Amino acid sequence: MLITIGQYINPIEAHIVKGRLEAEGVAAYIQHENHVWANWTLSQALGYVKVQVSPEDVEAASAIIEKYMAGEYTLTEDEDNKNIGQCPQCGSIRTEQVDWSWKLALWIMILFPLAIPYTIYRVECTECHHIWTQKELRAHPLWISAFAIFLIAMGFVIFERMFYYLCKINYLSERCM
Repeated sequence: MLITIGQYINPIEAHIVKGRLEAEGVAAYIQHENHVWANWTLSQALGYVKVQVSPEDVEAASAIIEKYMAGEYTLTEDEDNKNIGQCPQCGSIRTEQVDWSWKLALWIMILFPLAIPYTIYRVECTECHHIWTQKELRAHPLWISAFAIFLIAMGFVIFERMFYYLCKINYLSERCM
């Protein structure tokens, strides 16, 4: 028999707690998750999304949840930015990712109504304010995205032409002739 150690309105938070418990070596289970995803209004009637553990793990799980609620597992600023990199100009590790201006993004969407995946990361040093492009953070080169868009467009053109000739050969409608 499992014992409920936490009830959460949001299934995502329940999964975060379950992940933390499993990272600490405590087997945890989630109940009523799918009911809440399907119909959120049922969550209060079901007692929300429940995280359950076995009776012998209750004390350890309660201690872990108390640490989680106290914020012991949050990342510090340096741990959060450790993947961004080091400034090539001053050598500082205090860097942050810079987003493009929303006005620039809006103009690009108006002028070029084609969705192009954005894979270039700009990073700014908080010490010397130097901005550079971090190539190591790219998931893949930009030419792969451009080639994928080209293939999708060509597939659409080929499909449209095949449908046109199929329609014309079989005389399916007056529009084909």
